[in-house]
Amino acid sequence: MVILLVNKKLLENKKQIQKAKNILKSMSSIKVLHIYDIDYIEQLEKINFKNSGYYSSLKIPDSKISYDTDEFIIYRWIIDCMKLKNKELVYFLCNNIWTKIQIIDVESAVKELWNYNNESKGFIIFNEKLHKLLEVGSDSRDENNYLYDEFIICQ
Repeated sequence: MVILLVNKKLLENKKQIQKAKNILKSMSSIKVLHIYDIDYIEQLEKINFKNSGYYSSLKIPDSKISYDTDEFIIYRWIIDCMKLKNKELVYFLCNNIWTKIQIIDVESAVKELWNYNNESKGFIIFNEKLHKLLEVGSDSRDENNYLYDEFIICQ
């Protein structure tokens, strides 16, 4: 019984990683440098995100923009909030799989990252240089605006 559960979990993890690979393959404005396995992700989240405030629903957003705003203005807002640049290295949470990517074309990358999930707009990245987790997108804290949040991650 235990072996079946372990095999099922391994199969689920492989499916999740393959889905992330397929999503990343469709993005032409980024270069994928590394895809991390599930064990690494669980360890990273336990250590680094525990005290960041990331899991708090009481956090006041660092910035917000109306759902009615033109998409190109939203992309510019994201670039400005996250201070993203061409050739920058960041970690992107894709289908719950952390990946290390290099941004090749920042305008196109933001558009692809913003729209990568068919269910909702938004994405999460970790900027190692700034020691910050950056999140943008729809959020239940505000039904009329996209929200941007920064979380300092102690290492």
